Amino acid sequence: MTGDHFRNGMSVLFDAPNGVWTWYQGGAITLHSDTSFTVTAMIDKAGLWDITAHNADGAESNEVQFNVVAPNATN
Repeated sequence: MTGDHFRNGMSVLFDAPNGVWTWYQGGAITLHSDTSFTVTAMIDKAGLWDITAHNADGAESNEVQFNVVAPNATN
């Protein structure tokens, strides 16, 4: 994810299509700079997901949405 003002100690909230919220923090997040990070997360549902980054000081990003498509079934 890219943006501005990401800081050490941040956490990331994923909102799944079924409404289940999951927080990721610590070792799940790699902060590359104050404008970029990656998060290792379990994406186990197809549909529209939301992600929000939260700094330890309470600042949060805008919500970003992305769509997950289930793979085609194989025999």
